[in-house]
Amino acid sequence: MRKMPVYLINGFLGSGKTTMMLKMIKKLQDNGSKVAVLLNELGQTNLERHMFKEDNFFELLNGCICCSLQDDLKKVMHDLSGLYKNGTVDVAVIEGTGVANPGEIHEILNQHPFSDLFSLKESVCITDASMLQEYLSVFSSSKEVRNLQKQQIHHASYIVLNKIDLIDQKTDLEKVRKLVRKINADAALKETSYGDCIEDLFQTHSSLARTPIKNEEKYAHHREIKAVKIQNTANVGRNDIHRILSDLNEDMIRAKGTIYDQSEAQWYHFQYASGKLQWEKVKKMSSSRHGEIIFIGTNLSREKVLL
Repeated sequence: MRKMPVYLINGFLGSGKTTMMLKMIKKLQDNGSKVAVLLNELGQTNLERHMFKEDNFFELLNGCICCSLQDDLKKVMHDLSGLYKNGTVDVAVIEGTGVANPGEIHEILNQHPFSDLFSLKESVCITDASMLQEYLSVFSSSKEVRNLQKQQIHHASYIVLNKIDLIDQKTDLEKVRKLVRKINADAALKETSYGDCIEDLFQTHSSLARTPIKNEEKYAHHREIKAVKIQNTANVGRNDIHRILSDLNEDMIRAKGTIYDQSEAQWYHFQYASGKLQWEKVKKMSSSRHGEIIFIGTNLSREKVLL
């Protein structure tokens, strides 16, 4: 019995998963494959839904497919199996949240009946090479963040050191390589920026790391990392976003959203990751949308995010 090929994408918050996922989908489609997409978000809203045009698109929101949304993932996998059997799709690309633990997703795919229906081609971990030393340091991150990052690297068959353009010194890049290899010595390793490694990814045949991490709990979870959603942001300007990110710099890991800056009479979409804030003008905004923001960080609360 033929099994449906699956590509799993994981990586910590802001590592560049969605950018790479879009390039993977395009490459598969250029090769004639009909692609199903499953996107998992920690928050209640997927602010990047507009980037995906695929008919067979599945969203699992407000939790992680590795833990709280396991039953939802299993239902989607059953649906994908049906689409594969009738020829509607040829391959699935799954993106976990930035705090998903791929080991638990692997376990689901290895369980009956999914082990008879799906073949995990690659478990891709995208790391932010410019931030990895900080995320793995006992001096600058929590135990939870360190464990999550380690687990994501450990369970990968293909590791992407992304955003190397943000690393100034070659010695720092070598340190990052050593950190990764200490956690996972066997996975294929690619260094790049903007997820530009798709050709290499599809030509690589990797094996999954399966041994447990010594002296660690079996699976790390994200009890401290919270998502705060702000809706109706029509009165929020760019200066407000700069202020919030500055005030919560130590707690904030990731932020993204769409706002209307009244002083400029302009809608903006913004992305905050790796300590950097990027703005993009929105050329056309649906009249039904009022803007929304997702803040993700350690021990965040709505009270802390004052707009």
